[in-house]
Amino acid sequence: MKKRYDYHSVEDFKAIFIGFSIVAATISIFFAIREISLSGKLFFLILAILSIIVPVFAYLNKKHTFIEVNENGILFNGRKKRVFAQWTGVREIKMLTPLKASFRYKIYTDKGNFTIGMVEPANEPSLSSFDLMKANRAKYLNELIAEIRKRASRAKLTYSLLNRPL
Repeated sequence: MKKRYDYHSVEDFKAIFIGFSIVAATISIFFAIREISLSGKLFFLILAILSIIVPVFAYLNKKHTFIEVNENGILFNGRKKRVFAQWTGVREIKMLTPLKASFRYKIYTDKGNFTIGMVEPANEPSLSSFDLMKANRAKYLNELIAEIRKRASRAKLTYSLLNRPL
């Protein structure tokens, strides 16, 4: 059975986009009221444009990224990187983050390495922002890591230096 997980919850990117826009608009309005030179106005115009463009590119990057798990192995398909490894080729699963609220794992395989963050099932309908709070999204990530550990029995679970269990 094939399972696919992805990152692109539209609600998350709406929140990022709105946050960047509010910050840029506030800064721009503050300096528009004050008397500043033309180069200063140009700087804040560029800042406002970048605050809109950065979330768009972040969304486009995450839109094409997914992780697929099936009987043969695991496939990570990123915008610039594609790694397929058979289950016997998965060597290590490393928990990177010291805070359990922002889970990130790095998967080391014979074919290459990739990082997995907060994911959601791609086959299910898009969830709202409230459904995708950290606890619910961590459930999907833990489900994916459990599946990897079950199928790749040789893979050892390790922790980063900052994330040692007590």
